[in-house]
Amino acid sequence: MKPHSRNASGLSKSPYIAVHKPENYNKKPHVSHWGWPDVTSSWTWPGYEGKPIMVDVYSLNSEVELLLNGKPLGRKPAGKPNRYIASFKIVYEPGELVAIGYEKGVEASRTVLRTAGKPANIHLKPDRNVLKAEFEISPMSPWSWWILQEIFVTMQPTIFISLSMVLVL
Repeated sequence: MKPHSRNASGLSKSPYIAVHKPENYNKKPHVSHWGWPDVTSSWTWPGYEGKPIMVDVYSLNSEVELLLNGKPLGRKPAGKPNRYIASFKIVYEPGELVAIGYEKGVEASRTVLRTAGKPANIHLKPDRNVLKAEFEISPMSPWSWWILQEIFVTMQPTIFISLSMVLVL
């Protein structure tokens, strides 16, 4: 499920911060066949300090404010009349990126992204070499991609994991 769909459907009342990859700044966005640009909910972009970056905030709220390290970067309309999106062109600096949703001038919701610290290691050891598929789900189905996206989006701000497995059908 796309982040803006989560907001529009009412599943999430908090704003969703979708950051465009900085290497794609000022380029025409590549939109997947699901109609979703190449974005992630991460504020960790080493090597891009001081460079421009595009941030979309998806929100049910009528207005969204973006703050970077406590400094206001602007307030923009969001909500249904704006397809639930407020877009900001900002300069990347590590720290804390905050999106605040407002209704009638009063804070209604907020979301925070923080730059990850130094990388850590995680070692995963499988209990078997081959996994047998015991459920019906296509490797290319939207559900499988959504599950993977949720895993990596949730974990990306703190650690990076590389996993591989063999499915025997």
